[in-house]
Amino acid sequence: MEKLIVCKSCGNQISKKTKMCPNCGSKNKKIFWWLIVPLLVIACLVMWSFISQITQGISETPKQERDALLRGIAPVVKVYTIGEKGPAGGIIFYDKGDSYSGWRYLEAAPPETEFVNAEWGTYGWTFEGTHDEIGTGEQNTHRIIRALQNNDINETGKIAQLVNQLNFNGYTDWFLPSKDELYWMYHNLAQRGLGGFAQERYWSSTLYDGSSAWYLHFGDNGRSSHNYDKRRRGAFFTTGELRARAIRSF
Repeated sequence: MEKLIVCKSCGNQISKKTKMCPNCGSKNKKIFWWLIVPLLVIACLVMWSFISQITQGISETPKQERDALLRGIAPVVKVYTIGEKGPAGGIIFYDKGDSYSGWRYLEAAPPETEFVNAEWGTYGWTFEGTHDEIGTGEQNTHRIIRALQNNDINETGKIAQLVNQLNFNGYTDWFLPSKDELYWMYHNLAQRGLGGFAQERYWSSTLYDGSSAWYLHFGDNGRSSHNYDKRRRGAFFTTGELRARAIRSF
């Protein structure tokens, strides 16, 4: 007996072999399962692979960030306060309030890393490019180092070089603070009895002239001066140490 099927348009039974319903004229559409099934399998495999990659990425993310991702929000970023221990083991002394220029905080290295009575270098030479402002200490430090490496100067063991070579807790991005950065280190830490600073002068990375550079006297209300020359030789009646504390930005 010939196998019959139901016409999807009029509901009458028609021959499976016919291409058109003799009752309503609708075409008898055949379903090509041999093509549809493989396509469905491929689609399922692609979806499974995509979900697997997302799941693996989330599982390898730190828990705090993973929880944030699963909640559909941005990862939590730690906020530091002045006087708090920084990621490198130093102490936070400045908060810019945003990270638009690649950094937000300034961290002073701990007291055991201080350098005592090192020379600034380049005595008798002046050069362009050092600045006072917050955020310029790193640039200043590298500019000083380039000047020290000048064939006519060729000095080693100077304070900018020593600070730049500091490796503390695996962090090697330290630099000599600018005049203003040094001020905020004094104002936010030393004046509050934080950071273990001595009542002495501290070098900045800000050049004054060919003979001298700026420092701040932490034992004299943070007074800035340049009456010690780059060789650490004081003017008449000036005595005491010249120290340096490295900082980093992040």
